[in-house]
Amino acid sequence: MARKLKIPGLALLAVLAVSGTLASAAHAAPFAFRSDGFLTKIIGESGGLKFTVEGGSLTCAKTTYLGEQAGEENELLLVFPMYENCKFGAMGLTADVEPGGCTFEFFQDNNTENGKFDVITSILCPVGGKMTITVTAMGQTSCTITLGEQTLGTGTVFTNGKIEAFELLDYKGDINVSGVKYNQEAGTGLSKCATADGKANGTYIDVPTFTGRNEKEENTNIWVA
Repeated sequence: MARKLKIPGLALLAVLAVSGTLASAAHAAPFAFRSDGFLTKIIGESGGLKFTVEGGSLTCAKTTYLGEQAGEENELLLVFPMYENCKFGAMGLTADVEPGGCTFEFFQDNNTENGKFDVITSILCPVGGKMTITVTAMGQTSCTITLGEQTLGTGTVFTNGKIEAFELLDYKGDINVSGVKYNQEAGTGLSKCATADGKANGTYIDVPTFTGRNEKEENTNIWVA
């Protein structure tokens, strides 16, 4: 049975994906993100996010990445992240993550080996947009971390898989990027972090599995080749 999932506000992702397809026609692409249909919803899910900055590490019980792919092949994948049940630091303080309209872009690289496909990872944000992590303790904001648009380089690898129950193809993204730029602002209380502006030593690690849905909300094949 197909799961239905509405993806709000992703029309722009579809437009950008189409432009990526047109661009790929202008030169030989080393590989592409592929699907069976013209418009495919891409859904990535993970339970192992770890984003580390100077103040500590953010962990989330669930991360969801939502996107749309227009056309049967594209040189890039754009997804909107959502974070649930997040904690921060050794004391497990409550953390709320607001994406601020920012998306992750995974763009094909030339390096492929043994069924592994390297991509260039970027964070794209609307004008003035930024991702914000707000850490609270006993009702007080103890730390605020923000990060904006930036290119993170290589470090993410995609590999193909299979959903045995449906006999359909999916893929996994092993995201492991360093040098993430961010600002860290101290809050109040005993658990407050230190202020650290203009840092570029963050690491973002997550391993979501991506599946596809077609225009009829049915499970469909997606793969990298």
